[in-house]
Parts: sequence; structure tokens; C-alpha cells
Amino acid sequence: MRTIAGEYEGSVTRIDFGPIVVLDERMNLGVIQWSAPPPGTIVLGFMPDVENQRMNGVSVGGLAMLQRGGAEVMVNSPQQTRGVVVQLDSAAFVLPDGLFRRDPIVTLPMTPAMVDTARFIETILDSAAGNIRFSPSEFGRTMGEILIAKVQRVLDEFGDPTRATPLGMDQAVRIVEQAERVFSAHQAEDLTVASMAESLHVSQRELREAFSTALGATPREWLLLRKLDAVHRQLLKGGDQSMTRLALDHGFGHLGRFAAYYERLFGRLPSNVR
Repeated sequence: MRTIAGEYEGSVTRIDFGPIVVLDERMNLGVIQWSAPPPGTIVLGFMPDVENQRMNGVSVGGLAMLQRGGAEVMVNSPQQTRGVVVQLDSAAFVLPDGLFRRDPIVTLPMTPAMVDTARFIETILDSAAGNIRFSPSEFGRTMGEILIAKVQRVLDEFGDPTRATPLGMDQAVRIVEQAERVFSAHQAEDLTVASMAESLHVSQRELREAFSTALGATPREWLLLRKLDAVHRQLLKGGDQSMTRLALDHGFGHLGRFAAYYERLFGRLPSNVR
């Protein structure tokens, strides 16, 4: 239902990364409409900081919002609205206990992790046309994997506010330093975020929180960069080890993806380093 007279103009951009779909919807008129994401999904939105942006009568302007799939809610959007949301496959993420215990909508003030994720989504939207045209499969894998890690970090922050006190900077730095030692001892193996958390005797959630606090990054982003750096150092040393063996020894099971990651970080293909 329109709330302002005039000719409707709008657009929707949709980018599918499998378990996560980015949606960018724009409209020039104010509307009141009912929204119900599919069951088994969750919608995460970083709402524009405007007046009269409401869901079920509650002001959500300038907030981060989660909506449970299968639950119909009333959305009141003012004119000249842009809404960027991501639709998540619930089964692909670790959700806080009792997330929608009271209502189908949960909101929080924007945190640094949420701002970072919102900016990354904007980067995806800005670069999608060119990247999809030249390398659609690699764009989907690379950006999708990073986005999934960032969204999981945001979901962690929607946990029960009565949970344990958040990690302080000193504790976060200690965990990161311990992670560095674990990597140094096991870098020639297929080290994962899960195995790293197990080695440090912390939960994956605590590990994500520590990296977010100390580095402003996810453990997966850090682990990827450390593995690429280790391969780069090995290449600079020379030797007769094959590129395939070198990539596999550092946990890169997909050679094309490894080469793309490497080129993005160092500006040239690994085969051109030796």
C-alpha cells in the first residue's frame, strides 16, 4: 500500500552466494507492506537511519535487524528508501540460543563488526557487475566465503545479553598470539578455524570475538592471509617443490581458487614468482 501519491519507480538487485543472498531494493514512494521470508531462512538488515522506518510498529531506523523466516511482519518504509538485506539459510549458520524467543524481529544498535559487514556488502554490490562478467565462479566463491564469515560474526553479537562478559583487549590479544603459535607449529597442515579453536581450548565463538576485538577481522580471513604469506615465503626461497604440492601442503585443495587468492594479495600469479 502506497503512503505517498506518485508514479512508482524501483529496482531490486539480487546476488546469490548459496547459503546467503544479498538483496538491494530501492523505491521512490513510501509504502506499507507485509513481509514474510521463506521458512528456514533469516533476514539480516542494516536499516537506513531515517525517520518512520518501522517494522510491526517498532522504529528500526539506524539499527541492525534480524527477521525470522516464516513470520509475517508489517514494514512501513518512507519515500526514497533503499534497503540492503541478506537472506540466510538458517542451517548454514550458528545461531544464538533463544534468538527469537519473544518476537520474530530482533534489533541491536550498530557495532563495529556490523558496520564492517555493511561496508563489505556495499563493496560486493559496487563491484559485482565487473567481477561477475569476468570471473563469475571465482567472485561467488571468494566474496561468498568472506561474507559468510562476517555475517556469522554479526550473528554472534545477537546472543543473549546476559551471557558472559565480552572479551577484553588483553585477553583477545593473548588468544591471537596463541593462534599465531598454533599456526607456526601446524602451518604445513590443513589447519582450519575449527581445529585452531580446539587447539586453543576456546569455542569458535570466542575465537571470532577475539579476532574481531584485536584485529577487526575474522579468524578465517586471518588464516587465509597467513597461509598465503607462508606460501609466498616458500616461493621466494626457491626449490623444486611443485606448485600443486606447495598449495596442498598449506591447505589449499582448489588450485584455481588458491591462484586467485594469491594474485589478489600479491598482484601476480604464484607461477610467475619463481
